[in-house]
Amino acid sequence: MDGITEQQIADYKEAFGYYDRDHDGKIPTSDLGVVMRSLGKCVTERQLREVSKNFETGYVDFAEFVVLMQTIPNIVDTSEQIVECFQAFDRKKTGYITVEQLREVLTTLGEELSTGEVDNLIDRYCAVEEGRIEYESLAHKLVQSIQ
Repeated sequence: MDGITEQQIADYKEAFGYYDRDHDGKIPTSDLGVVMRSLGKCVTERQLREVSKNFETGYVDFAEFVVLMQTIPNIVDTSEQIVECFQAFDRKKTGYITVEQLREVLTTLGEELSTGEVDNLIDRYCAVEEGRIEYESLAHKLVQSIQ
């Protein structure tokens, strides 16, 4: 397993073992996202659906898991990237987007969120002023919440 430290292997084994409930050396593909994210991987539901297709039994063994871990990027401080995305909707360069714009983007683009998930995100992370959200602050809060 080239390029993987002994500490990473130990961390992988610990997380994998937690979800290997019957101690048979396998975890269900339905748990992959939780395990991978707990180890700092940035994996989308779409990626998980695609990966899961490769495991007809619905289970992944540890060696397969380690290989998967090497194919998914780590979560990094991407607040600058998030800000750049929001700037595309801020034509006047005010530093704000409307709640409606945020709602539309999050429910229609990329990994689409439900209305309830968007409401939760707005309630939890957004300071709404006159129907607008200061997106740089939002980007930093979102990144901090996953680290």
